[in-house]
Amino acid sequence: MEHQKQLKVLFAASELALLAKVGGLGDVIESLPKTLKKMGVDVRIIMPRYEVIDKNKAEFIKDIKVRTGDGSGQKVSVYLTHISGSEVEVYLLDNEKYLSGGGIYMDRSAFVSQFQEVERFLFFCMAAAEFMKSGVFQPDIVHCHDWHTGFLMHLLEKHKTNSQTVFTIHNLANQGVWNKKEVFDFLFGPAGHSQDFYSPEGNNINLMAEGIINCDLLTTVSPTYAKEITTKEYGEGLEDIIKKKKKDLAGIVNGIDTEFFNSQKNPHINHFDDDDLGGKENNKKFLQEKFGLKKDLSIPLLSVVSRLTYQKGMDLLLTVTGQLVDRYGAQLVVLGRGDPKIENEFLQLQKKYPLNVAIDTEFSEEVANKIYGGSDIILIPSKFEPCGLTQMIANAYGTIPVVRKTGGLADTIEPYKNKKGIVLGNGFVFEKYEAAEFLKEIERALDVYLNKKDNWQSLIKNAMKKDFSWDVSAKEYLDVYKKLIR
Repeated sequence: MEHQKQLKVLFAASELALLAKVGGLGDVIESLPKTLKKMGVDVRIIMPRYEVIDKNKAEFIKDIKVRTGDGSGQKVSVYLTHISGSEVEVYLLDNEKYLSGGGIYMDRSAFVSQFQEVERFLFFCMAAAEFMKSGVFQPDIVHCHDWHTGFLMHLLEKHKTNSQTVFTIHNLANQGVWNKKEVFDFLFGPAGHSQDFYSPEGNNINLMAEGIINCDLLTTVSPTYAKEITTKEYGEGLEDIIKKKKKDLAGIVNGIDTEFFNSQKNPHINHFDDDDLGGKENNKKFLQEKFGLKKDLSIPLLSVVSRLTYQKGMDLLLTVTGQLVDRYGAQLVVLGRGDPKIENEFLQLQKKYPLNVAIDTEFSEEVANKIYGGSDIILIPSKFEPCGLTQMIANAYGTIPVVRKTGGLADTIEPYKNKKGIVLGNGFVFEKYEAAEFLKEIERALDVYLNKKDNWQSLIKNAMKKDFSWDVSAKEYLDVYKKLIR
């Protein structure tokens, strides 16, 4: 980017891995800015300073004031820190009443269940808008992510700022919908009202829709998902407004941090490469021991690292687990939390098959990496999947995914084929959202794993050679930014 003005981009998001993470969004908000920074973009991030983030490790910048509908001026303290190991600056907005108490989201599923959460992110958007007026950083592009930042898109469009805007949908199903009265009371006071919100049913405000309607350019996290969300099946009721944006809609597949998710470098695993899988076997031994499973390397070890929700296809997995244990003696390790009913059903399976099934509902990066690094097969039977990082991380560790052909899973996993003795693909793929189809594809994978050892080794090599780094995707985002500035 020599001989031209440095492009300035501000990311606004609810999560950032290593500071406050619930899902893949946090990984994206850490990795993509780091790659853009290397490409010469002055990219910075703004997010709430949750209780879990230590403000003592950040530098105080200034106080700003944010006025809510009750007329009170709330003080917001702006702190500055950096993404670990990079020069990317992160602005943390601290306010005890709305931003800095409790965890990131109010519900284990990360879906909105309380007004307190809607209030938090409305306030965050107002505070981010005030921050932009303060002169600390004047971005050319404001890049917002998911419903939590939808109201910021609304504010920037309404006040006609000089910044161009990009809004990225990570999960269209989680929309930040709440009743209009409570939202307007909070924003404008009981006497206030506004006509310029998307409210087709008349009673609710939809903050995801605000982001979609008010942005200059809309992106989502894989090309297939970008097509899917214009249809009734995947559009979650917003397909009509997304269709209107079709000319300004781009699907850019996510990447992963290949320095961190690296079988030869990750600090949480025994290291290995595709020529010597001894370290992978040691990781498998560790998992069997840690989770109290039968210690036997010949037993296929299947895994899940996921939010435990119906979107992620957990109903299919619960249906087939017993058959996998009974027919193949397979082992299953589940890491994640979510719907209490689903968690409980996995706990019941664990009781029934203590040497074969284990669940850990306390997510940790360390345990996740040990599972990626030690399991043979990872299961991702999602009903829909905007992108998914799990299958890419698994590939980096030579763990073979069984996925449903949807969204980013369709874009990143090529089905296993043995063509005249040459093994193609980096996983196994099924199409219909049915337990029988899912089971059939797992059984195909197990057949290769148990009976065609050379093919399985070739499949591992294919998986580990896949390049899922951010370099290509970051360049696509850079092209999007340049198009907007032009």
